[in-house]
Amino acid sequence: MRTTFLLALALLLVGASSLFAAPVTDAERDAIRREVLRRVRIEPERIEHAALKQVFDAAFFKAEVHVDQGGGSSTSSTIQLSRQGEKWVEVENPTTDQGLPVLTSLVKDTFRLDGKEAAEVFEQALDQLFPMRSFGNKKEPKEILRKGSTWIFVRGTFFEDKKGFTVATDEEGKITEIRQQLRLPKN
Repeated sequence: MRTTFLLALALLLVGASSLFAAPVTDAERDAIRREVLRRVRIEPERIEHAALKQVFDAAFFKAEVHVDQGGGSSTSSTIQLSRQGEKWVEVENPTTDQGLPVLTSLVKDTFRLDGKEAAEVFEQALDQLFPMRSFGNKKEPKEILRKGSTWIFVRGTFFEDKKGFTVATDEEGKITEIRQQLRLPKN
């Protein structure tokens, strides 16, 4: 996202320059765009796993985006993308409490989160899209809980609280919402 922001900012600055100076010509705009893009390196990777195919109606990809900022410094970020047919969408990379409407929209109409086996498959899909990271020798908690029509996938800690995903389903087990929560509800 930061790389996208930097590219957008660069293009915005080029466009905004017309407010303060002579307009940028199409040739200059194209040359600047080429120079900025020359500094960007993208390393795409397909994310494949049987669980992803069972749960989602889409193909998933990860793109490491590296931007050379000159002077020996660079930045990098990761973008996760999904493709349904010819349509490409960026899959949310949650960093706070938030709903994941894009990911929710990609769940197969036929997938039902209605028991332990389906929950384990869903957890395997989460492992592929949002791998757990551990720091040092600390083993992060990982478990699956169910409270009525809400499934809780514990995936580590945030300070002293468990964090992870809550998944709401209808009475038949069809997923209606996927959310990340940094502080999961306590029993």
